Amino acid sequence: MIAGVLVLSLHQATEAAVPVAIGVFVDRAVSTGRVEPLLWCVLMMVVLFAVLSNAWKTGARQVVWAIEYETHLLRLEIAQRVLDPRGHRTGLRSGELLSIATSDAEKAALVGGFKGSLQHRLGF
Repeated sequence: MIAGVLVLSLHQATEAAVPVAIGVFVDRAVSTGRVEPLLWCVLMMVVLFAVLSNAWKTGARQVVWAIEYETHLLRLEIAQRVLDPRGHRTGLRSGELLSIATSDAEKAALVGGFKGSLQHRLGF
């Protein structure tokens, strides 16, 4: 999750750099009227947009993976608790309790995903 957030931060930084880069490119390439600086500026703009789009794809993939992993861990814990041979004290049957408990696992992972993933990686 931390890596995903850092890569998404790179995406935001490159997104903010686009107008600045366009301004620099206009000053250096268009105002001079020469072709060589214009080609270098176009190449740099392509590189900037390649970093921007790949940072988004990579960061989003890592964040979604972390959320899904945390959801999976929550569902495993719920299933272990519900299917415990000692039983549970809710008065609900196992299937009912499992259905109710797992329906909110994704929301819980979104709220506690960062904290939970960090705790799981550190072994707490």
